[in-house]
Amino acid sequence: MSEQKEAVLEGVQFPPDSKGKRSTTGTSKRVWATAMGDDTGAFERAIMGEKDWRHKYAPFVVQVADESVRSKEKCVSIAKRGLAQVHKEFEFIRDGVTYPIKEAMTALNTTLGTVVVEGKSETKTTELTVPFEGKPLVGEALMKKVQDWITYGTGEPSVGESVRAVHKHPEWVSDVVANKVFVVIGATSALGPLRSLLTLGATVVAISRPSRKWHELLAFARASAGTLIVPVPEGSKEDMSDEELAGVAGADLLTQTPEIRSMLKAVAPGKQLVIGCYVYLDGGAHVRASVAMDLICEEVMQARKDTALAYLVSMATAHPIPKEAYDASLQHLKASPWWSGPMAFLTGSFTGFKKNAREPIKATDSDNTYYVHDGVSVLQGPNYALAKSMQNWRAALARDAGHTVSANCAPPARTESMLKNKQVATALKGMTAFKPTMPFDYQTVSPIMTLLLISDISDPHSPARGSNPKFANPMEVFWHNSWHGGLWRAAHQPQATGTASYVLGLMH
Repeated sequence: MSEQKEAVLEGVQFPPDSKGKRSTTGTSKRVWATAMGDDTGAFERAIMGEKDWRHKYAPFVVQVADESVRSKEKCVSIAKRGLAQVHKEFEFIRDGVTYPIKEAMTALNTTLGTVVVEGKSETKTTELTVPFEGKPLVGEALMKKVQDWITYGTGEPSVGESVRAVHKHPEWVSDVVANKVFVVIGATSALGPLRSLLTLGATVVAISRPSRKWHELLAFARASAGTLIVPVPEGSKEDMSDEELAGVAGADLLTQTPEIRSMLKAVAPGKQLVIGCYVYLDGGAHVRASVAMDLICEEVMQARKDTALAYLVSMATAHPIPKEAYDASLQHLKASPWWSGPMAFLTGSFTGFKKNAREPIKATDSDNTYYVHDGVSVLQGPNYALAKSMQNWRAALARDAGHTVSANCAPPARTESMLKNKQVATALKGMTAFKPTMPFDYQTVSPIMTLLLISDISDPHSPARGSNPKFANPMEVFWHNSWHGGLWRAAHQPQATGTASYVLGLMH
């Protein structure tokens, strides 16, 4: 522990370099190099020597994913080394005092208070209504529409099977309401499950920093059939009006990491926690948030052994996909429209769009063959790739250790963070030209991802359940219930068709 005059900095921080600058690049390179663990040193020399990291990081990320599927031992060791290096690198600053981040989690033992907000609705339901193109979908109409999407190729068959299974087993929802407590880190996330869970009557711990958004959250919770547990400063009175509560509600993930951890260890004793990590921030802040979420998950899992984890897996990372998706990609490649060649040339891909299906990798510890999908998007940047890959590492380790892990891919969605980037918003319009790729409104995505989450933690046969046999490789946790928006099954690599999608979007 050391004294530093950095009053403007608080919470989880990248470490300073030799010049005192808190650069994301050096840290990111060291994490990837350490995760890879190449005995020859060739990978480390290559990655540390890369001068244009912002634009040329992607092949290194994919190489680590390729190595992860060669054996279960490699997958586990890469994830462990990567997260250990993250914990070694990052710092935590509190009141001008800088701690190594793991030390901060031990030294800072304060906690948060909680206020329980009970919903007033007496309407009980075990079904969710899903809006799509201005129409509400529920029951058989929803089942049919989801199956149409899966038949088209926007997701894997398990998505349709799981949505229908929740419909057929209302007792799963009843069990969720009675026996689970959901921790939604990133309570205001557009794709997160908070509103859907409250609608079903579930209990939700909302983790979101103090802001005016709490007025809306509290109003929704109060009108729902569910229960919202709200973090407040320790010692806050419990009989506040909702207006008063909105003024003190919230916890900052980046600056109150130890307090959130302590609160979650103690909240709702006797109930199983399902910790969902849904925070998205721009740039390096996204990595810092992922570090904070990882520390919280790690420590709460140690204290509460039945804790389950939930993630929305990003398409813009590299991970293995099922052979069925790989084969479908090759079929779409054969059926590519005549204009794909000229369009590739006009948008700078002079040798044609790069095909999606990559060379299969034979495992060294089993008869399995793995098909790693390269979805890494240079537009998203290296900080995004590290943040989401860290979450993948924790998901794989937790599932391998016997925890239930819901780690489902969500399709491209028209969220506020996506639409504020005009390039991305335009590309979303044009991507439908590359079948079976399809973006969706976030209002459609969120409730369906909630149904998949419920299936994961409730279906006794779900591969997500920690009680079920372990995978040959923990990375297989991402195969089940993947609603990837068609990106796994498309003919061409998403990165390769990005510019074309933008051009086609301009003509939309």
